[in-house]
Amino acid sequence: MGKLNSYSPEELRESKAAYDKRKEEESVLAPAHYHSGGVDVIKFSELQFSSDELKGFHRINVIKYITRYDKKGTPLQDLQKAKVYLDKLIELEESK
Repeated sequence: MGKLNSYSPEELRESKAAYDKRKEEESVLAPAHYHSGGVDVIKFSELQFSSDELKGFHRINVIKYITRYDKKGTPLQDLQKAKVYLDKLIELEESK
């Protein structure tokens, strides 16, 4: 028998939960549409814009995701996205 049969139903559920969580985190932290043509748009922006410009960008994204988090059917994901941008804003403030 294959290796899959050696796992208990509980282990399979835990594995699926871990996989689902990882995929959700990937969609929050690195959505595929942010890497179109092999370019990471956020990383590119971080290299091109001043600290003040990046602060504005991150701040606007925090506001955007917080104000509409309960409107699109993915509230947790939008709150996680807001947190990503808030963390980036905090990093910029800490690096002063």
